[in-house]
Amino acid sequence: RNIVMDVEDKDNMAVRTGVVLADLVLTVKTASKESKLERLEKLKVGFNALGAGDDIQATIQDLGTQIKNDAINEDDLLKEMDELSGVMVSELEYEAGEWVVPLIQAGSWLEGANLVSAAIVKEEKFDVAGQLLKQPRVVEYFLKYVEREGNSKAPDQVVAKLTEVLNSLKKIAEKPTMSAEDVKEINSSTSEVLSML
Repeated sequence: RNIVMDVEDKDNMAVRTGVVLADLVLTVKTASKESKLERLEKLKVGFNALGAGDDIQATIQDLGTQIKNDAINEDDLLKEMDELSGVMVSELEYEAGEWVVPLIQAGSWLEGANLVSAAIVKEEKFDVAGQLLKQPRVVEYFLKYVEREGNSKAPDQVVAKLTEVLNSLKKIAEKPTMSAEDVKEINSSTSEVLSML
């Protein structure tokens, strides 16, 4: 996904950063070196805009250097990304506020749900949808942070759409079983939000 990282709204930037992070992790074994480096640059922009400190930027820079020099394999890159997530949580919560990390996670989860639902539809394996997509507590968790401003501020257009989609996904996730139509709805609604980024 070609995500543009030039938005002013920090909620929107956090969601975008999460999508880029998911794309980097999910394609680590198949993406070209150039794609990985491009995604790392976008992460640097996103984390910088969100107020991440020097540790995160230095880690991303180091990963980029290792990728450029073919000095890291895919498995080690995944481990490094996992460690970055650990550093990121505490540092971002301290630097930018506790709301940032859940919004980044929401962006990653949104991208993951979109890709998984697309794969289920493509392969017509609707019987596994419940195991992979039926996560009402996850949706509730993200809704809490996406709606954190309440009525005190008009939400960014992307964040408003994300709230609408999360509410729709919550209803689907609360059903006893998921139908093919439910999976297609998850895919189309997540695609709609992602197309706004």
